[in-house]
Amino acid sequence: MLIKEVDRLIFLMEEIAILQSMLRPEDTGHIHTTISTLQNRVEEIRNGLAAVSYTHLTLPTNREV
Repeated sequence: MLIKEVDRLIFLMEEIAILQSMLRPEDTGHIHTTISTLQNRVEEIRNGLAAVSYTHLTLPTNREV
């Protein structure tokens, strides 16, 4: 699952970059909205990955050894 989420994160960040290149001074409000939505999703995935990474990096307790 970790690899899948990393791939999703990369894909979303690439899409954000593409959309940002499409921005113009006017008539691109819908693109701004889409970028904002994707950025929120990226943040959700990053937070999830940070939690998973932290869980996997913690040292075992004496009971677990």
